[in-house]
Amino acid sequence: STKCCESSLRLYRFYLEAATSQRETINLKRITELLLPCYFNPSASIRCSALEILSSINIEIEGGDEEGTGITVDENVFNILLAAERCDIIDFRSRLLQFRKLIYGSHKKLLPRDLSTECDHIVLRFGLAQFFVQFTKLWPAMYEILESFARGMTIDEFWNVLSEALLQVNAGCRESDISSDPPHLLEWCDNCNRFDYHS
Repeated sequence: STKCCESSLRLYRFYLEAATSQRETINLKRITELLLPCYFNPSASIRCSALEILSSINIEIEGGDEEGTGITVDENVFNILLAAERCDIIDFRSRLLQFRKLIYGSHKKLLPRDLSTECDHIVLRFGLAQFFVQFTKLWPAMYEILESFARGMTIDEFWNVLSEALLQVNAGCRESDISSDPPHLLEWCDNCNRFDYHS
């Protein structure tokens, strides 16, 4: 399903903040799979909520043991993506600076151990989601980052992710704005009763 409920994401993040012992036992691979629809989502707040969940989990990164790598303790792929998503669009250069840290190849040292392929897909999906941002000055620089993934990943992996994204966009174009079903409670809260919701 391509629909994500922001309230559910926030609730799960609050649960992780409260139950700190759960962060140690969480199966990161399972969480990344469950959050899959959130990575390529038109809503920046949903993408941020998914990244806040991933950033709250304690992970060991590939480049963490290397001396002199210049990687700070808290620097990993999820924190970098979150910093990029939180950048104000007017300051698009800061957003690009964060994404440039994730150019294919140099990003490997920032990935969680034993999860590099899944994280490649996550970075690619977040990169593609930047085209939902209606700020065309951002787009040409994103081509360079996405091109690095096209060259670095296997052709089948890259096109599987890209074709999924294109199918999702096409399906979204075909969906009718008018729904005959009554809104679900949490979705209704997301859209109508949130003080920070902008339609």
